[in-house]
Formats: sequence, C-alpha cells, structure tokens
Amino acid sequence: MMQKKKQWLAACFIAGGIAAQGATTVLETGFEGYVQTNTSAAIDGLVDAFPSGDTGDSFTAGAGVQWVGANPDTTGNSSTQVLAGGDQSDNFNQGIVLFDGGSQSVNGLNISFDFYNAGSNGNANEGVRVAFRNSANDASGFFIRNDRDGTCKINGTDDPTPNAGQDTWQHFSGTFVESTPGVVGSYDFTYVLTNLETGVEITSGILASQAPGAFADGYSAGLFLEIADPNDPVGFTGMVDNVSVVLLTDVLPPASLDASLTNGTDVALSWSGGFLANTYNVYRSTNSGSYGAALATGISGTSYVDGTTESGKTYYYVVSSIDASLNESGFSPEVAIQTDTQPPAAPSNLVIATNMAMFELTWDANAEPDLASYSVYRSTTSGSFGAPLASGLTTNAFSTGAPTVGESYYYVVTATDTIGNESVGSGEVAGSVSDAGSKLFFVLADGDVYGFNSIASNGWSTMAAGVMTNGTLLANIPAYSNYQAFANLPNWEIYGIDAAGDVLHWSNVADFLTGEGAATTVATGTYAPEGASTERIHGASYDPATKGFYTVLEFDGGGAPDGDVALYSNLTDFVSNTPYVTNVATYGGNKANFYYGGGDVPNNVGSYTNISGNLPYFQVPGSGQIESWVSLEAYIDGPGSRSFQLPDFSGDRTIVGAFAVLPAITAIGDLAIVPLGANDYELSWAAEELGTYALQVKDNLVFGSWSNIVSDIAGIDGTLSVTTTAAQAQSFYRVTGE
Repeated sequence: MMQKKKQWLAACFIAGGIAAQGATTVLETGFEGYVQTNTSAAIDGLVDAFPSGDTGDSFTAGAGVQWVGANPDTTGNSSTQVLAGGDQSDNFNQGIVLFDGGSQSVNGLNISFDFYNAGSNGNANEGVRVAFRNSANDASGFFIRNDRDGTCKINGTDDPTPNAGQDTWQHFSGTFVESTPGVVGSYDFTYVLTNLETGVEITSGILASQAPGAFADGYSAGLFLEIADPNDPVGFTGMVDNVSVVLLTDVLPPASLDASLTNGTDVALSWSGGFLANTYNVYRSTNSGSYGAALATGISGTSYVDGTTESGKTYYYVVSSIDASLNESGFSPEVAIQTDTQPPAAPSNLVIATNMAMFELTWDANAEPDLASYSVYRSTTSGSFGAPLASGLTTNAFSTGAPTVGESYYYVVTATDTIGNESVGSGEVAGSVSDAGSKLFFVLADGDVYGFNSIASNGWSTMAAGVMTNGTLLANIPAYSNYQAFANLPNWEIYGIDAAGDVLHWSNVADFLTGEGAATTVATGTYAPEGASTERIHGASYDPATKGFYTVLEFDGGGAPDGDVALYSNLTDFVSNTPYVTNVATYGGNKANFYYGGGDVPNNVGSYTNISGNLPYFQVPGSGQIESWVSLEAYIDGPGSRSFQLPDFSGDRTIVGAFAVLPAITAIGDLAIVPLGANDYELSWAAEELGTYALQVKDNLVFGSWSNIVSDIAGIDGTLSVTTTAAQAQSFYRVTGE
C-alpha cells in the first residue's frame, strides 16, 4: 500500500492587506441636496444638475415615478433622505444617472450603493435593480438585482446565498477588471454584499469572463436605477442611497489565490489576474500576516511552484501585482498550506475471530489526535493487498461476511489522519471459514434460535423429541416466534416475513442474532398478515439451482390448511410477492422449509432407513417430524417421495423457521476483452445474481501478485462488464469471486 499525501488548505483575507489605490470618482451622491417631494408627485428637481457636494453629470427621469423622500429606517444608514420609487400606478419606476466627464473605461470600475426594500404586496419580483448604461447612453446592461424575497442576481446569475430580504439596509460593492489585460469586452466582476444593520457580510464572489454587450467597447456612460413594483401599484417602496462609481487608476492585487501540494512538499500556487498587473511577486511566511522580502519576483504568469519547503510545516502565501511603471499593489488574499506527510502509526494488536460464518476484526485504537479513520484490506495471498475492502471506518472493529468455505483470507488494517496520510499496514491476520460456526439454524416458537455445525448424525438428526441435542442456543428473540418465514442467500443475507406481512432484511447472521433492530424493512404489507382471512405463508427458502425462491402457504383464505407451494423467479419477485407458479404441491400445516447444500446427510437416521445420498430439501410440518426430498422437483411433486427424519418438535419447541448454509456463488464464465480505443478496454463475463466479484490485473504471468482494479462488484444474473485503462504495455486480467 502506498502512503497517500494530501494537504491541509485554508484561505483568509489579511485585514488592510491592500493599500489605498489611486482612483477617480465619477459618480457620488447621497441625495441629501435635493428637496423632498410628495410620493404622488412627478419627479421634482431630480432632472437638474447634481447639487453642490455631489459628483456626477445629471439625473434623468425614465418610466414611472422616482422621488427623494425621508429615510424610513436609519438603522445601518443614517442618511436623512433617499431616492425612492414604487407604490405608484407604474410597475417600474426608473431613472438614469450619468458619470461626470462622460463615458468612462470599465476596466477597474468600482460600483457601490445602499438599498432597502420596504413592505410587501406578495410579489416576489419587487426590488431594486442597478444596471450600467452603454457609452452612447441608449441601452442598459449588466444588471445587479436585489429583490425583497432574497434574490441576488448579477448579470443573470443567481448568487446561491439570498440577500437579507425586506426592511433592511444593505450595501453592494463590485469591481470590474478585464479578464485578459488589454483585451476589451470580457471582464471579471468581484462583488460583496453586506447587511448594514449587523455589519455582517452576506455573500461575496467572482463572476469570471463576463461579456456585457452594454459596454463591449470598454466604456460606460452611467447607471440605470430601477425600483421594480410589478403587477401591483401599492404596498411596496424600494430605496437607493449613497450611490458611488469610482474609476481605479492604480494596480490591484489578485482577487483570489489557491495552493496545493504536488508531491507532498512542493507548493503549487495559482491566482487570478490583477488589475493593471504586468508581473507578480510571491511572498511566503511561517507566520500569518507577517511578510518580509519577496520569495520570487517578476513572475509573468499567474502560477508559481515553491520547491523550497520542508515537510511538516505550515506556510502562508500572498501575491502582489506590479504594473508597467513598477508600482506594486497590496497583497492578495492569504492562503495557508501544511506540508504534513507524517502518517499515523500502524494499528496494533489486530485480532480475527469467527462468528456465525462472519469474520470479526478488532484492533487497538490509535492515539493520534488527528486520526480520521481506518481501512481494512483483504486478500487470498499473504502480503499482497490491493484496494481496501472497507474505508472510512471510525471505530476499531469491523465485521465482514465469510467468503468461500475452505478458503483462507488475509487481513491488514491501516489508519488515516485528517490530512489524508495513510499508515502502513498493521500486522497481518488470517482466517478460514471452514469452521466458521453453525451451518444450520432453527427458530422455535418461544423465540429461541439454535445453531448446528452439521446436518449429519452428529447434528440435529440424533436429537430426542423436542430436545436440541448437539445444538447451541445462540439467542432468544421473542419477536421471531411470530414470523411467518425466514430465508437466506449464499452470501448469508437473511430475509424474514413478520406477522404483519412485511419483508425484513439482515446483512449477516451476526445482525440476525441481535434481533429486529438490526434489520431493514424492504417491503411493507406485501404478504398477508397473521390472522387475515387470506392466504399466508409459513416457510420460505432459496433454491440455488433455479436461483429463485419457494414458499409454502400454510392456510387458505378461509383459515383451512392449504399447503400450496409458490415459486418465485428471483429476489425481487420474492420481496414483492409476485409468484410465477402456485398450487404445485400440497403441504398443509407446514411450519418451515429450507435447502441444505452441505452434502453430509446420513444414510441411516434412527429407524428410518429409506434415506440415502444427498437430500438437500427439507420441511418441518405441523407434526414436528422433519421431512426431506432429493430435489426441488421431487419436493413440488408432492409428499409421496419424501423421507422422514426422527426428531419431533411441538408446543413451544415447534420449529417456526429454518435456514442453512448454501453453496458459495463462484460461477464465472465467458471472460472477454474488447478494446475501446487508446489504452481503454471493456472486460465482460457471465455472472451470478448473488455473486460478488473482483477484477484483477498483473503485468507478468510468472512473477508478481494479482492486484484488484475493482472489488465488491455486485453480481447480476447475466453478463457483467467493467471498463479499465491499461497502465502497462502488457497487462493480464482475471475475475475472481469474493
């Protein structure tokens, strides 16, 4: 296993890191120099030249009515009067404010304004919109929209964070910078939205490569101010105040800076272009906010790799811009990156145990404070491990279903820290499922669950009537006494049908022995409940030959013994109760049935000498005597071909459910490989629905070990395919069952 090297990354702004820039104010007004007008009157005085103390050319009326009125809420904005609109017969109340000195270059243009949405008539589109005019002052574009319902839309793009809504003064500020210096018509727009009442930033962002047609020539003449009050002439008033547009004339630092590790210690930096930047300087420090001489100067691009760091340290970086006259800007946002590549210690004292055909792994917990998780690796070859069987584990224990009986499996565990560094493997442990625990399980009417190692003469077949000789009491789950049936799959998943007719699922035997709390309900009411005047089942089992299920109906709709056998073609049909054949045999009063593939049925059991060979199909009728058949076909032909087993279970010892070990699914056939182009290939093979597979590769058939490319591939009843890319000039592939 290779140690994974990742980085810890953080970003923060340095307070006061950007120095004051040279700037020219082309528009600034707080609407304090105008005479307040009645809200029902036409615009009065706003068409005149800006009053003394304000900067700008003029205010021109558009559609609807705008007026200067008293500020209704001085929390966050102490102005006595503001520009207002809305609550009129017109849906859109508009005005145009022109820049001082005519049209201005958009590159380096900063806009800021305060806005307030007062009241509501239920229309979500009510709000304040500000747009730039083109250089000819005959069209508007690049709208900045803030509606009372929280919508913040910038040039058609919704910010994911809503604004503060209505009845709150808010401040918007944004700056245009050419996406590519010297290329007119495409701009990056950086913006910030702040709640003026709380002083808290609401949202911020960068819209890259905006190409607004309103100033495709690189110039804008002014602003278009609109108070939108659509579809209702009353109930809403929008306000604008402290409108300002500033043309920046000094170089600006990059608005964003990113850092990443390239090989554990080398730091790769990348940043956005700075306004008027000709080259860039990179600064590094081990203390946040404290920088001395530049680490690198005169960088012509927007990236840099620092190959002089040391492992295990945290470094802080900022970047400045240099213009053509060698003036230097302030600093970009700061990024911090940790070159920690020290992994946790390998987990210790790994122990493996078997429990009901399950492997249970435990180990000592790691003590590192930055520990994040554990990963478990499994292999059939000692010392050779591919992809993890499980990762992201937060406890020092793991259980996994027992794979093929008789096969030895090897396990190691690794630890991973919060950075993503993974330890070397723990000490290796091995286990075999040849003696993984009970192979046959009975559930009795009192909720007892018994397990047996064998179905042979040393197992349940020598029991006295009602006594579980040689059996182990594994659990008592009273709720199971009312279940209608249990069935298990070859991978030890267990399904049960409870008294209500619901279908429940347990992932393994260990979960089953803890009770209903460990189960997942996969279908509700698909089978008739106990006590219903409809057919209900008692007994269900999986048949590996047909890969389907069969159940026995204990009672018919009138409560009389029925005994019909219903067959299901697959797990989905069984869960949804969609049989394809019924009434194939009659076994009235059946209690449980199961398939046993162990192959160790005795030739003689008690006084019954007509049992010979492998009899894998079993049933427990209401009489308590256990019956068996040589095949599913013989079973559904009827009781005439059955053989009897001696034990007799009745009363609270009545067997109400049973399931047993099934043959492992390992079928793999027709492996094929098809080239897809370049080094990509598709591998396909014939699979089993209940199988689990792994695709493995090696570059030499004689030497080396097989490595997993993909593991835990869920089987289907048909052809499986996986696409992979060959990493070597020569690769060999195989598929194995897990």
